[in-house]
Amino acid sequence: MAKKLKTVALLARKPGLEILDALLSDPRIDLKVVYTYNHLPKSESPKENNSIGYTVTQRPEWPVFKEKCERAGVLIWTEVGSNGFNPTNDRHAPYDLLLCCNWRQVVPEWILGAARHAINIHRGELPKYPGKRPVLQAVEAGEARVAITAHKMTGVIDAGPVIAKIYADVVKASTFAESETLTRDALVPYYAPLTRFIVDIVSRET
Repeated sequence: MAKKLKTVALLARKPGLEILDALLSDPRIDLKVVYTYNHLPKSESPKENNSIGYTVTQRPEWPVFKEKCERAGVLIWTEVGSNGFNPTNDRHAPYDLLLCCNWRQVVPEWILGAARHAINIHRGELPKYPGKRPVLQAVEAGEARVAITAHKMTGVIDAGPVIAKIYADVVKASTFAESETLTRDALVPYYAPLTRFIVDIVSRET
């Protein structure tokens, strides 16, 4: 039997849960640690007059991430480097695969360097729609289809070589924002098959 791929994942939101399920169910994957966010970003949290200027609100997906990881015996952390743990000082490093999706921060090169293959799944077509809210960018541009894109990670966000794309139709609605939400939801089921394709590629190259 081929050696399992030592894997670390930086995941968030519903697409992250789809990817997590795909990794946990894949016999080729040895998932060592999952990083996720347990609170909503400031832009999505209710405003409140307090010392930090907003209410800290738990992400709805956080309990599901926690339960799935704990049941599978996988470490789960809410920040890169939290509690003194990071991919470069972990005894399992270097990893075969670092897989990232919906991560709010640029992943520094010292973390990318801890993996033989560092791959991001971007909710948008690259290189056409990098950065924030790529689905909204596509909807406002009048696109009939949108894509999620797997690409190799570099020190520049959304700039690495493209590995694969999966396309889906834009869901039309009365406003751009509503169309964005519906289209993002329609894309969710495609993250798992794209994850399995990534694992196919990495398995052949490792």
